[in-house]
Amino acid sequence: MAQDPAMVPGSDSAAFRELKPFCIALSKLAFLPQQSFDGDSIELATSLETLRVHLQQCRETYKILSPKIADYVFVPISSLLKQDSLSTRSTCAVLGIIGELVKLCWSEAGTFPLPLAQQLLTLCAFLASPERSNSPILAKPGDFKWTAVDTLGAVLQAITVQKAAGAYDFNVTTHSSPALGHAVTILLDILVHEVEDSALELRVVEILGMLYRDMIGDGEVLSYIVPGNVSTFTKLLMRPGITVNYTVVCAVLDLFADLLCLVYGDASLGISLRPISSLDDVLEFGKRGVPIDTHGAIMWPAERQGPHRNESWLRGTSGQLKRALGAVVPKLLVRNNQKIKKHLNRFAQAVLRACGDSLQQCQEELIMALLGADDESQPMLDLARFRPTLNSLLEKDTERLGEMIRLGSINELRIMTNLLAARSSVQNLDSGFVTHVLTKLHSELYLHLQLEMPAIKNTKVLEQSGQLIVTSFDLEGQDCYVRQLLRYVGKDTENAIETLVRGIGAHCQSGTLDDTVEWLLSSQDEPLSSAIAIWVSSQLLQGYSSQPSASDKCEEYLIFDDNSDNNKSLSCTYALLEQCTQLLTSSTTSISETDKGTLSGMNEMTAVLCLDGFRTAIKAMQENFRDELIDYLYPLVDSLASSSQDVRSMAQLAILELSEILYGGSVRSLLLDNTDYLIDCVSMRLENCVTDRVATILGVLCKIVGFEIVERFQDIINQIFRMLDYYHGYQDLTLEFFLLFEVIVEEIRRKYLSHNTDLLLPSASRASRSNFHPWGNTNLDQMLLLLAPRQESAAEALKPPAEGDLSASQFFRDRLEADSDDEADAAEDAQTEAPEDTWESPIPREPYRILLQFINYCDRLLTHPSKPVRIQILRLMQKIVPMLATQYSAMLPKIARMWDLLVQLAVGSDPALLKETFTVLALVVAHSGDFLNKRFIDFWARLRLESPIFGHRQTRKMHQFLSNNQLELQHTSSPLREAQLSLCSLLVAGIANCELMLSEKKLADMLAFIKGCNATDQLLQENKLSMHCIDIMYSLSL
Repeated sequence: MAQDPAMVPGSDSAAFRELKPFCIALSKLAFLPQQSFDGDSIELATSLETLRVHLQQCRETYKILSPKIADYVFVPISSLLKQDSLSTRSTCAVLGIIGELVKLCWSEAGTFPLPLAQQLLTLCAFLASPERSNSPILAKPGDFKWTAVDTLGAVLQAITVQKAAGAYDFNVTTHSSPALGHAVTILLDILVHEVEDSALELRVVEILGMLYRDMIGDGEVLSYIVPGNVSTFTKLLMRPGITVNYTVVCAVLDLFADLLCLVYGDASLGISLRPISSLDDVLEFGKRGVPIDTHGAIMWPAERQGPHRNESWLRGTSGQLKRALGAVVPKLLVRNNQKIKKHLNRFAQAVLRACGDSLQQCQEELIMALLGADDESQPMLDLARFRPTLNSLLEKDTERLGEMIRLGSINELRIMTNLLAARSSVQNLDSGFVTHVLTKLHSELYLHLQLEMPAIKNTKVLEQSGQLIVTSFDLEGQDCYVRQLLRYVGKDTENAIETLVRGIGAHCQSGTLDDTVEWLLSSQDEPLSSAIAIWVSSQLLQGYSSQPSASDKCEEYLIFDDNSDNNKSLSCTYALLEQCTQLLTSSTTSISETDKGTLSGMNEMTAVLCLDGFRTAIKAMQENFRDELIDYLYPLVDSLASSSQDVRSMAQLAILELSEILYGGSVRSLLLDNTDYLIDCVSMRLENCVTDRVATILGVLCKIVGFEIVERFQDIINQIFRMLDYYHGYQDLTLEFFLLFEVIVEEIRRKYLSHNTDLLLPSASRASRSNFHPWGNTNLDQMLLLLAPRQESAAEALKPPAEGDLSASQFFRDRLEADSDDEADAAEDAQTEAPEDTWESPIPREPYRILLQFINYCDRLLTHPSKPVRIQILRLMQKIVPMLATQYSAMLPKIARMWDLLVQLAVGSDPALLKETFTVLALVVAHSGDFLNKRFIDFWARLRLESPIFGHRQTRKMHQFLSNNQLELQHTSSPLREAQLSLCSLLVAGIANCELMLSEKKLADMLAFIKGCNATDQLLQENKLSMHCIDIMYSLSL
């Protein structure tokens, strides 16, 4: 009978007093005879759970108690275990009590004897799962599994403490193996089948780790359970349709690495791998029966082989492990979880470092795991000893490049990139190897895009007009975005291939790079193939340029020779530039001729790839590109005028890069410094009647550089005038030229009038604005000053009498004397040149002359049959007229000349044309003062008679008409509504100039029209109507 713990002083005595009542209560039920015992009794389960709770409280209070307390508590438990059956709830409580007793009383060194450990481990394994298949525990609820796992962990932990203290080694006796094996299978089965509670899985992994590393720690013993563990870990990590919690995956990988290192460690097995250097080595190893493969000969002395770990075991288990890793590694990489990758990298490094020779069958899978989960924070393992495996993997991946591209295998492409980097770290990349890989890549990309060729050719590229290209152009802003260089490959796949090729370039020698790029570019004879070769070459150069230069190395700091090899450009960059120019020119020609002005997806992709090649060459050549600037600048500028947003964006990136290198980031300086060359190129195209995008190119140049460049291509403007004389029948050509004129006019305004915008407003000095302020008076004070009596000054008294003060006889006498001298004066006047008008305009004479030329061609082509051309001409005139008005006398002849034609357009029926025409007329009337008063009055009469707006019922297709001053006009936003408002502005401008000359009837008609258009409020806000007009409009509403 156990000794009474009450006799023991201290914490044991206190704990005994706390536990004794509950043990007595439990004993009353446990010692019942079998015929009276009820294993399903709720009272029994409650009593057991109560005792377990108080044991937990004692552990929290006292930490450690004497084993005698455990002996006392175990008395009723042992009686219970003799009964026929217990309920699941009671069994769970019993397991919990045993676990608490182990933690409380048997966890210290020397307190847990070996026989007791064997008995308790066997008992706990049996209570957790009476069957070897472990199916009962898998069907139990979660709290039962938790209790069973925790109790097994407590027992195994107590055994581990005894081993660490040197008390005994649990693994020595054969009696321990069945119980230990049963406990391990329970833990493995719970690990693989538990799908809901990741915390339980982590606890299982923790216990297994402690068991393998601390309690067993013997590779020979662990070799018996390796196959089962490999199978369990594989099933866990490969669960179909279920994503295992990443913390569980990381813990399993760490446990897996420890287990493999313990069992397959090269040092513990005494295995080494001897490379085969000659045929004699093959014959010698063959005679000795040494296993040989492509990696070398496995040297494993017989005396180092154990009873279980031998060559047959190694071949079998390493083959199983190879298959398991081949399935697990790709799935873990696909999850793309950084923590999983970190632990996978650690797993691969540990296994390769410790078991690289013994697990040579698994080297490929382990290296794939290492490179696929590359962790920059971890020091990279030296892979020199695995060079044959690296070569083998690279060869396999090269053959699978086509499959990777088609399936978009991002992880595999990334692994191949790391493989190349690893191989280059142990062996230089020779020209033959690089050419082989890139040739395969080029051919697979070509085949893939060939399959997509119909889709590429039929792609509708989103094109933009020349007007939108120029007006929205902002080259100084670097927010240029190109959707994708290689279409129909996938953006992520393209990035992965790009990284792969750049990785090759980063590890190439200059000679190898020159040979490879020149071979790639020279061996293509088809546009698509050449475009892909340009892209591959461009990525190679970018990768090569990313290498640290020799000047960055400490030993090169004393090199001062500017003509050293480091400052010389690679010869392949010149080949790349030539190929890009040739292909870009051919694609541009195809755009112009074959596709009739439209851009196909194929030509767009080709142009983008060529421009990317230009940009790469510029980066690679740096300052040396200055010598090639004249040959390659125009293609870049020409691409700025492309109708494709992607082509323009890539051209912008290339020009920005060029300006950054050669002109300190100033694109304006780049273009202005090379203006003569660019003008020559444009002039040659015009002379050869190649007009495609010429106007847009000139517009873009004006937009970037400003009016300074216009002053330099005056000859081109004259050429454009001549082409307008002969080829104005071509709508697109004429429209582009007038769009260019608009850009030039805008640049003139920006340069000369940006700070004097008031000069563009109608001048009040040209006409009297109202009958209430004649003679230039604008306020009451001025009127009073005018009416005040004047005091004649002395100076005025000495002046000769004015002509109005003479008598009639004196006036006629003087007049006759003057007439007698007319003939003599006429001869002198003929010889004397009339004095020139004073130049008042802030615009110099030469830019003003350009404006006059533009307005002349506007006047000549305003009758063009194309509606878009006429609208563009009218919009151009709207910008020119206010600028011409800055030199009033020079403007009037032009206005007089084009007035009749504008009036003819104003009585048309097209609302879009009417809107623009009325706007031009409003500006003309406003800026001409009283010069057009009579014509404006006549225009109003003609407008009332001939315009469809005023009563021609047969032409009322798009508007309501005016009848008897009762306006029923549209007020919705429409072309007609805009035309009505534009006409209202014209009428207000005319009224302001000639209000005193208008009859009350005509003035009332005009104001009635304005009121009918609901434009009164807007005009009042702008103060454009006199008080007299407002009174009339008010009377009309009564």
